[in-house]
Amino acid sequence: MTPASEEEMVASLTPGIPVCVVVHGSFVPPDEVPQDSRNTVEWLRTAAPHLPVQLIFVTWSSEGIFTLDPAVATTSAVPGLDVAILGRRAEMNGVRLARLVRMLPQESPVCLIGHSHGARMVSSALNLLGGGHLDGHRIPAGPLQRVRAILVAAAIDHDWIVPGQRYERALCATESLLSLKSEEDWALWFYPLRRPFSRQSLGRVGFSRDDLRRMGRLAFKVSEVDVTPIVGIGHIWPRFYERPVIAQTLVPWVYFTE
Repeated sequence: MTPASEEEMVASLTPGIPVCVVVHGSFVPPDEVPQDSRNTVEWLRTAAPHLPVQLIFVTWSSEGIFTLDPAVATTSAVPGLDVAILGRRAEMNGVRLARLVRMLPQESPVCLIGHSHGARMVSSALNLLGGGHLDGHRIPAGPLQRVRAILVAAAIDHDWIVPGQRYERALCATESLLSLKSEEDWALWFYPLRRPFSRQSLGRVGFSRDDLRRMGRLAFKVSEVDVTPIVGIGHIWPRFYERPVIAQTLVPWVYFTE
């Protein structure tokens, strides 16, 4: 793996082979990203060693602002505010992610994987790619390759991709969306503290029956897997990529086998 500009990265891709773009969550120090990326590559490739895929890792400034250790959420003097600020930062980086997807070869199907606030970035990008907007930002209309998405321990409200909500156009940009939830996720227990009257997170409670009803005909695109028995109270990304059984679950979305 090597660092690269967006232009260099796109030039290195082979059209026709699936591309998987992975986005980390909040409180991830820059010096941890390379090792997490290597471990993720091994995790995904071991699940389907004979299938080709091209992997891209998108990093962003995800350290806490009000923390004694900017990489550790539990040391924050104002954890709710830190989470709110980083969530908004991830959302705005969705513009960058959507533009990146537009740059990828049209012949290559694309899978977007977002963990925690990375799932918010992915949702924001899908919303833009589906014709939505964000603070005046729009993505020019154009041909879009096949796109699938995986939201892991998603730090977004459980109904934000429902029509009429924050990312209402997200499902219009993807042919399939998978959400992995854990009802015991310790970090997402605190998710509602980021603002008054907040809803529970998608990564902890999943889609409600009302959410699916309001999605209407788009609900067939949505799948959900409860990984509570596998990751328990875990939230950090290693708790997922250390479990081969989870990678096996992701194969159809990452490698476009179905």
